[in-house]
Amino acid sequence: MNVLFDGVNFILLKSFQFSDDSVYSIRCIFSAAITAYLARGIHIKQAVEDAITYTGTVLQHSSSFIGNSDQLKHIVSVISTDNNVVQGKDRLEIEKPHLSLQQPSFVQLLKTECAREWFDYTHHQFILELASGTLSQESFKHYLIQDYIFLTHFARCYALAAYKSNSMAEILLAAKNACSIGHESELHVKYCAEWGIDATSLHSFREARANLAYTRYTLDIGMTGDLLDLYVALSACLLGYGEIGLRLFEDPKTNHNSSYWKWILSYAADDYQQGCREGEQMIEQLVNDYGIWHAPNRIKKLVNIFKTATLLEIEFWNMGLNIEW
Repeated sequence: MNVLFDGVNFILLKSFQFSDDSVYSIRCIFSAAITAYLARGIHIKQAVEDAITYTGTVLQHSSSFIGNSDQLKHIVSVISTDNNVVQGKDRLEIEKPHLSLQQPSFVQLLKTECAREWFDYTHHQFILELASGTLSQESFKHYLIQDYIFLTHFARCYALAAYKSNSMAEILLAAKNACSIGHESELHVKYCAEWGIDATSLHSFREARANLAYTRYTLDIGMTGDLLDLYVALSACLLGYGEIGLRLFEDPKTNHNSSYWKWILSYAADDYQQGCREGEQMIEQLVNDYGIWHAPNRIKKLVNIFKTATLLEIEFWNMGLNIEW
């Protein structure tokens, strides 16, 4: 049994059994496999699960791991040129895990490079209090008002994405996202009404500084950069809310009877989660189309864009929590 601590939860993962005389060699292979999967941008939990599968397969196909030469037999067998078809087929079973087959995830690379900021954003005090139902209603109302203004500017960002697009498919996705935000803003107005904020007063509030900084940053990235720059800047919001909504929905400690449960449901909903998947797929597609994996300086720039957007998301939560203008 393996225990993985992801910074918040302890996760139990079933593992393989091995003899005492192979403990050292197996552990070396296991840790190396985890490292290799993480280097390909695979999420930590999936990387550990794949490493367990890989190491278990190695154990199954190798008779001994005693001695330096035997420790490498699992590597040699993968690249063996043995002409014996049956033997070669058995040995090549080791290649089944994702190490040589799975496309690396650029979105996961972004999250990994900004792990501290991403955690602070998705586990902010505003979110923790919202989940427990202890968040001040005045803080939540302030957040709702600013979030409506925020949605207006994000719709503009997706309209800009349509202009920056190079194909009809990209234009249609951007238009779909802009329309989805328009629909979300209509629901937002109704939701605000439930909290005693009527449509007339909703349009009269001024934009808070944290809101102004965040939305103008994304628009500036879109104006000065290309389509991928813009989608990476927008992804912190899209993917972060999806991750937060789904985690709170699945967490048994979340207060289902609080006034904030409806907010959680909206971001855990299938349609929003589908939007997250489409947004992530677009980034991965653009990364491949633009040859980003072979451009380290461009990767560094995109990581900085994502990190800045994530920090601005943190400031947005601070704004709501502390009712800042």
